[in-house]
Amino acid sequence: MSDLLSKPASQVCPTDIDAVVASALPEGERVEFKRSLPGSKGKPDPWEDGRELGDRAKNQILAEVTAFANAYGGVLLLGIDESSTTPAVATAIAPVPRCVDLAERFKLIFRDRVEPPLPVLEVFAVPIDQDNGVVIFRAGRSRSAPHRVTKTLVCPVRRADRCESLTMREIQDMTLNISSGTERLERRLSERSQRFSQELERLIVPDDAFGCRFTAVPANNDIEFQQVFRNHTLAEGFYVPWRNVSLNGRPLTEVNCAPRSWKALLRGARSDSKMPTVEYNDQGHLVRKRVNSNFYHEIHCDGLVEFGGLHESKWQYQYFPPKWLFVMFGNLLLWINNVRLLSHSPSIQYMVEVELYLTSRKPIPIDDYGDAHWPPENPNQKFPYYVINNDTDNDEILTYFYRDALNLVGHEIDATLAIAR
Repeated sequence: MSDLLSKPASQVCPTDIDAVVASALPEGERVEFKRSLPGSKGKPDPWEDGRELGDRAKNQILAEVTAFANAYGGVLLLGIDESSTTPAVATAIAPVPRCVDLAERFKLIFRDRVEPPLPVLEVFAVPIDQDNGVVIFRAGRSRSAPHRVTKTLVCPVRRADRCESLTMREIQDMTLNISSGTERLERRLSERSQRFSQELERLIVPDDAFGCRFTAVPANNDIEFQQVFRNHTLAEGFYVPWRNVSLNGRPLTEVNCAPRSWKALLRGARSDSKMPTVEYNDQGHLVRKRVNSNFYHEIHCDGLVEFGGLHESKWQYQYFPPKWLFVMFGNLLLWINNVRLLSHSPSIQYMVEVELYLTSRKPIPIDDYGDAHWPPENPNQKFPYYVINNDTDNDEILTYFYRDALNLVGHEIDATLAIAR
């Protein structure tokens, strides 16, 4: 079951479908099986005969998948026969015809017939017998709930192994809870921003420095690791090796911000790469030990991950070659993907906030254009939130950030950034 929920869609294969049947996987709060598309009056859906989908099949699949988004997320497998027991368990593969075309058709149906649109939805086919196979629908828990199916005006929700309609009271309560979740998210990011300011104040010359913060927080309370620090270091699997990022197929200047040693935090872990400066008095006694440069990484048990860089301006060209921001952002996306896989929830939605902080009079380069500098007249900047739904978004999100950063310094360019390789 964990493979179905956590494995990237591009890696799901017939072997995974065979495992569902071999293990007699039961239906439940996050799993639903359909042998075939439901037709009207007990007849097969027209799709079976090579025609267009019928309304009953559309509405029922829409309701089942939307119910997952209004609850805790889940997966629907179309093309799996099930037992008559309670709960029902998978008993055989029953390939549906033209599965790839059917998956593409349902992508459009969900776009047009669910409001607000589901923010985290994957629809893909696993061919079993030529063009016949299983269609998989994966929906993540939505922070935009409640969602409704526009043709039926019903807000469905998953309860145990059933799809039911939300009552008006439940819709009101869910709306209030989503509002509370938004406040929680904003509060968490505000706390990280305040802490970042305190980090900068620890530099030797805080009034001639600059820094950047990349913070990623799960949109919902869906991640909870027991611990991320074990045996005096980061727990196995949580570390993602630092990688380069390519722009239009051309590797960017390498920026190696890989973490070094880790230390425990309260329900988290942190790595610092400091350049300390030690000051002594005339008698040779230690006066103080401070830092003039530091890269840090943090990860928390609730899924929060953060990169930060804090530096005196004199170190900018040594540690921050052009495009340094984009290399850091690309590696943050890789770390998010890894955390989601470890939590067995690859479609958990993340919100990313980027903050730039500048006290120096010297502009900081953010690209290799001669005048593409982060200017003193706009010293402190928070970018709009970036919404990360799944790993297929990474190229697009990285491109948005690249354009935003260039817009910030008065440039516009049409470029595509490739994910870190």
